[in-house]
Amino acid sequence: MKGCRHIGYTSDAYDLFGVGHLDQLRAARADCDFLIVGVHCDDLVLRTTGEPPVIPFDERLAIARAMRSVDAAIGQLSDDLLDVWDQLRFDRLFVLPRSAVAPTYAGLRQMGVDIVVLDPRRVSAGGEPDPIRAAVPASVPTPARRG
Repeated sequence: MKGCRHIGYTSDAYDLFGVGHLDQLRAARADCDFLIVGVHCDDLVLRTTGEPPVIPFDERLAIARAMRSVDAAIGQLSDDLLDVWDQLRFDRLFVLPRSAVAPTYAGLRQMGVDIVVLDPRRVSAGGEPDPIRAAVPASVPTPARRG
């Protein structure tokens, strides 16, 4: 991490890892020099969602560590991001719109952290269109197109 201009951090349960998670990590990595990913421990997932994860923590962590766009992956035991920042000293926090108003963000901003809200519709980090979405004609009803 020495010599990095921007250290990024993002976290999630990463349960049933899908293309949305992949897009999230690619987009975050494209906007920092070193990306640290926090994988929520089983207890944190249960506490925040009310449901236990389907995939065990060790496997979710191994998947995150194997991603090309991830420089380091750690277990996140607490939802207190100030504690996480105190340990890692990241300067960019990547979040999804659903969590863009968390109360701890004000404290992180005071520490000089940029809160970057990722666009959930963003395509690959290279800017290429999503080939699956592009192949579906606009006349075909999809969940996003239903009225």
